[in-house]
Amino acid sequence: GWAKDDRDHDFTGESAEKAVAVLRHIQQAASSLESTSSLVKVWTIVVEGWCKRSGHNKYALQRAEELLNEMEDGNQTLVAPNVLTYTSFIVGLSSSSDRDLATKAEEVLRRMERNNIQVDMVAYTAVINCWARAVSRHERSIASVRVLRILGHMERLYISKQQYSAKPSQ
Repeated sequence: GWAKDDRDHDFTGESAEKAVAVLRHIQQAASSLESTSSLVKVWTIVVEGWCKRSGHNKYALQRAEELLNEMEDGNQTLVAPNVLTYTSFIVGLSSSSDRDLATKAEEVLRRMERNNIQVDMVAYTAVINCWARAVSRHERSIASVRVLRILGHMERLYISKQQYSAKPSQ
């Protein structure tokens, strides 16, 4: 609930930090026998909660990325981010008015591939949305080229490698 709490636009991030505290408590209580899918879900909810604050808390995306990095490191989290975790972060990037986030969103796609996460149509579409909302003049000038390259990549994955999850939607 605290991760999703957006009352008064949570300018301070106080409720999101409470969600992080609950996450840490759950993490400490988790045993190696506990379902990692449940832990990934909790981490993803908290990352997404920070991302939803990106429009009114200037540190929200930074905090979300810190949590994502912590998951990727895996030393304390016991879990790794999944496609939903990464996609939530990309959606957070697209809802921010900060500069050069489309480039950063594409970097997240590369992180996913490095971590052997199968990128799906939703993640690719989120990156395309970042390009559509590009703020900086430089990003706007290359947006159409980048989007066409992403679409071409998706088509190749679908046609050549029969990766159905990457099939572009209509």
